[in-house]
Amino acid sequence: MTYQVFDTTLRDGAQREGITYSVADKLAVARLLDELGVGFIEGGWPGAMPKDTEFFRRARSELELKHAILVAFGATRRADLKADADPQVRALLDAETQAVCLVAKSDARHVERALRTTREENLAMVRDTVAFFHNEGRRVFLDCEHFFDGFRFDPAYTTSVVAAALEAGAEVTVMCDTNGGMLPSMVTAAVDEVSQRLAVLLDSTAEAVVRQLGIHCQNDTSCAVANTVAAVEEGARRLAAGEPDVFTQMPLKQTMKVEKLRYLTDPLPNDLSVVGPICLTLYASIDQEDTNWIIVLKDVGPDVSVQTARQGERTVPAELPERELTRGWLKASYRALDEERSTPWEPFHKLTRSSIKPVTPGEVIEYKIQVLGTANMFKAGHRIALEITCMDAPDGTGAMTGVEYIPYHVCSSRTVTHKIFRDGRYPSHLLLPIIPQSPAET
Repeated sequence: MTYQVFDTTLRDGAQREGITYSVADKLAVARLLDELGVGFIEGGWPGAMPKDTEFFRRARSELELKHAILVAFGATRRADLKADADPQVRALLDAETQAVCLVAKSDARHVERALRTTREENLAMVRDTVAFFHNEGRRVFLDCEHFFDGFRFDPAYTTSVVAAALEAGAEVTVMCDTNGGMLPSMVTAAVDEVSQRLAVLLDSTAEAVVRQLGIHCQNDTSCAVANTVAAVEEGARRLAAGEPDVFTQMPLKQTMKVEKLRYLTDPLPNDLSVVGPICLTLYASIDQEDTNWIIVLKDVGPDVSVQTARQGERTVPAELPERELTRGWLKASYRALDEERSTPWEPFHKLTRSSIKPVTPGEVIEYKIQVLGTANMFKAGHRIALEITCMDAPDGTGAMTGVEYIPYHVCSSRTVTHKIFRDGRYPSHLLLPIIPQSPAET
């Protein structure tokens, strides 16, 4: 994960009691901040503060930054006024910085009581001003003033402000704890929820949109550092989640093709003996209320050319030697475990009508899937292959030899999309009973 430090010492820091910067002071501080390696330096509000206007004028010829990018700060256009006709917007453009940071109301109460305009007009102010600077070739950041207070009051509207900015071309929207009254747990919950809401509004993923969120916390309750760390950690957790592997299976009335995901180990450096029961812990979601999970374990010969787990990316050669060893299956709605009878390597499912739990479409669920025990020596140079599918209509050699233990599971009459998660947040994994070949391996 990478992140950027956006320093506001020259604007926000100047508002502190007893702090007064001359233009020369601001130029000197900007050089020091650049030496520290910050990514962006917010220089002030040109057009609103004469001293800041002068600072940006002199910065064009006197300030040579090696690391940081100088940013001019300002507000979105006024209500019922075009962006290019707003004098404050024009002054921000005249600062001639590579990037601008706009401040916008994101609390519906402030929109109506302070700006004295409608919620819809505020969204238009955000969209128009961001688009104006984006079209002028500027990098655009948006400070969502009173974000957390607004999100607690009306999360849908506050999220819509963020979405409007991103759709108009903002690079990052910054969640501001303007009153400095949040606690770390509140910040974590808000970042998690707004990421999910934005994913829906922008037809994206929470992992993608969290990359375009920033955090700015005031320190009224001495929680600014803790709140900032909480936001960064939640963003990192989101990024660690990654993208799921996906396969979509159409019903038999539409196709006889069995879709699946295929995972392969690297060639084994030594012989590997696997003897005993096997369990797959699977984190997955589907877009219907039920499906079958069918797991196949194979021993694959040494002449593998494919280096990816997703079969659709490269085709496994037809002549590739492979042998099915065993398989397991579980109907998603019968996932409830008998905790007293289950072990880590042998999950015991209740399989009663009262234990049926329909799947909530889109929800990531943990499944414990028993794979029938096997005894096999994987030779050095071979690979262990795991296939995940939802249908086992037999074909090819499998159909002739009857290698499928229970072919033709009753599959869904609907098309089902399956998403398999395997990351830090959802650690799908296969538990194999490996027999040591020597005392040193125990």
